[in-house]
Amino acid sequence: MIEQIKVEWLKPDSWNELPKFRLLEGVTINGYVVESGFLSDGGSVPYCFRNAFNPLGKGFPAFLSHDHRCK
Repeated sequence: MIEQIKVEWLKPDSWNELPKFRLLEGVTINGYVVESGFLSDGGSVPYCFRNAFNPLGKGFPAFLSHDHRCK
């Protein structure tokens, strides 16, 4: 189980862009390694739904693994 994933929040250039998160330490998710420095947008949740769905919530390991595999 993943205890904590350390990320750096990168401010978007404009209001309609999703923020990016830079992985500060490499992490292994279900045997799959995501290296330090990888950029992800977390869950691609539209801005108007951010109060209900946190892009860095419980699903973040799955979002991160998906983004890395689909790069």
